[in-house]
Amino acid sequence: MNMKIIKWVGLIILTLGITFIFYVLNRDLPDENQQFLQDREWSFKREIKLQYRMRNEKIDTFSFFNCNDSMFLSLSDRLASNKQLVLFVPEEFCEECVTREYDNLRKLPADLQPYIMVVSAFSSIRNVKMWIQSKKIIYPVYNSKQLYQFELLNKSKQVALFVLDSTLLPQHLFLPSTLMPEMTLEYYDFIKSLFPNKDEKEFPTQKNTKVEANDYKKFLGDVTLNQTVTTTFELKNIGDCPLVIHKVNTACGCTVVQWDQHPVEKDKVASVTVKFTGQQAGFFAKKIFVFCNVEKNPIQLLISGKVK
Repeated sequence: MNMKIIKWVGLIILTLGITFIFYVLNRDLPDENQQFLQDREWSFKREIKLQYRMRNEKIDTFSFFNCNDSMFLSLSDRLASNKQLVLFVPEEFCEECVTREYDNLRKLPADLQPYIMVVSAFSSIRNVKMWIQSKKIIYPVYNSKQLYQFELLNKSKQVALFVLDSTLLPQHLFLPSTLMPEMTLEYYDFIKSLFPNKDEKEFPTQKNTKVEANDYKKFLGDVTLNQTVTTTFELKNIGDCPLVIHKVNTACGCTVVQWDQHPVEKDKVASVTVKFTGQQAGFFAKKIFVFCNVEKNPIQLLISGKVK
C-alpha cells in the first residue's frame, strides 16, 4: 500500500516538475508576432519624432560641400533648377541598408534619375570621396555635418529619404526599414507622382476641373488571408470642364484598379474600383494615385484594414 502511495506521489511530483520546466523554458521566449509589431511601432515613433523636429527648419546650403556634382556648382543652383529626392547617408551607416536603397533608386524611372542626389554627413571630405569612388556612386553627392537636421539623422545611424526644393525645407521624410518593405514600395510610388515623367508629358493638354469624392479613405475591416475584397471610390466632377482620368497607380500587385476611361461631364461621377487581395497577415494601408486634369494632381485615395 505504501509503495503505491509513493509511486503516485512520485508520478505527481514528476508531472509537476515537467510542467514547471516547460513553463520556465517558454515564458521568456518572445512572441515573434508581438515583437514584430513592437519593432514596427518603435520605427513609426522614431520617424514621427524626426519629422516633428526637422519640420520648419530650413537648411543652410552654404554648409554643403560639392563632392561630385559636375552639372551644378552648388546645392543652391541644383535646387533652383528642380526639387531633389535625397538619400541621406550617415557617417556610421549600415552597408547593406545603403546598398539596398541605392539599388532601389537605380530602379526608379529614367525620367526621375536626374532629380536624385545623395547627402552625406561624414566628418572628412576625403572619406566621402573615397566612398564615392569605391562604390561608384553615380549621383551628385553633397556633404555637411554642421546642420542641426542632419545631426539628428546622423545619431539615428540609419539611411533616410526626403525631398528637398528651393524652399530649403526637408519634406516627405522616410526611414526605410526591412520591417516595413510594403511601406518602402509605397513611398517610392508616391515619390514617382511628385516628379515629372514621360507618361505625364504624353497627356494631352486639358483645362483643369474640380473634383469631390464621396470618401478619400476607406476602411475595409478584417480581410481573410488570400481573400479579395472590392470597394469603389466615386469622384464627382464639380468643375466646368470634362474630367479625364489619364492613369491610376497603385503601390503593389496586391491592389488592382479599374476606372472610367471616358471623359466625365460636369455633375457626373467617375468610378474608381479597387480590388485588394490580402497576401500577408497584419495591418495594411494602400495608397492609390489618380492622375487626372485637376489642379492638385494626382488625387490620393487610401484603403486600409487588417488581414487575418
